[in-house]
Amino acid sequence: MLIMFTVLAALVSLAVDYGRVSLDKAELQVAADAAARHGAEGLPTNTQVTNAQSVAAANIIEGAPVALLASDIQVGTWNTTTKTFTANGSSPNAVKVTAQLSTARGTAIPTMFAAILGSSSCNVHASSIATVVFPTQSAINVPGTSDPWLAGMPNGTTANYYSSFGDIAPTESPTQIPTTLNPGQVINFQFQGSVSNWSGDNSYGCNGDPDFVGCNWWAQANGNSEHGIANVTAPIASVIGIFLGSSEPDLSAAPAALDFSTAAEQQYSTISPLLKQPFFIGNGLCADGVTLKGIIVPAGATRLYVGCMDFQEWSDNSGTMTTTVTSTPQVTLVN
Repeated sequence: MLIMFTVLAALVSLAVDYGRVSLDKAELQVAADAAARHGAEGLPTNTQVTNAQSVAAANIIEGAPVALLASDIQVGTWNTTTKTFTANGSSPNAVKVTAQLSTARGTAIPTMFAAILGSSSCNVHASSIATVVFPTQSAINVPGTSDPWLAGMPNGTTANYYSSFGDIAPTESPTQIPTTLNPGQVINFQFQGSVSNWSGDNSYGCNGDPDFVGCNWWAQANGNSEHGIANVTAPIASVIGIFLGSSEPDLSAAPAALDFSTAAEQQYSTISPLLKQPFFIGNGLCADGVTLKGIIVPAGATRLYVGCMDFQEWSDNSGTMTTTVTSTPQVTLVN
């Protein structure tokens, strides 16, 4: 009977205690992955330790938050060829997190039936490595000749004669913003400069001429779109943005047109445009002249273009508007 009881206790331990330990270890791995990712996001600002610790603590295992010591968080270099992590180094691009539940820290997983066999707790650990591609800054120029309705169209594409006399891609194409887009991501701009819409006879800042508001005249007369891109109503010479997916815009129908006729509509704090739906950016500032507008990336967006508002014939415009774009850090779990 004693032998049978011992065997039975061992089997119960395997079924109950092993299952409990396995579940806790899986949860610990989730915490380590999240901590490594958030830690890597903090490398550009040297906040990797506090980032990793705060995210780890948000994970509760056995009724207590996962606690990381500073020594559990290593900064180093990930070699993409050899798939190896080297601690420290002059140009670190990765963070390694080792999380543990252990007797030494008073966090070991208690066992129920295995204690009968002399094992009252179990130590587990999980490690994770995340790399980061550091953000870059790019100076972006948007000429007054940038026609938003040529966005994403192949070279040689012409704008309709009645809306843009002789405008052609890529000469009058809008400027593509060189940044990776993620759905729900918020993008900010702060534009400077001015554009003339009649061969130097006038000049307006990035918000355009508030007394001359209109739309793409040809699009208005032809289904309210051009090349599958919706129309928009906005001040002439203002900065206009447009999100596109990976396909050519004229291969699908355009969404509804947005209207930025009034100052209140132009001074939004956030906006969520659809794909192929041009929207007013202006100088990128809210009504207070300080707060940046938040432009939310729509689902399916892979490209963002910026151009100049005009009603027809972009080719005779002059002037340039400029902004600086900062890409977001790109974090990847590698181990």
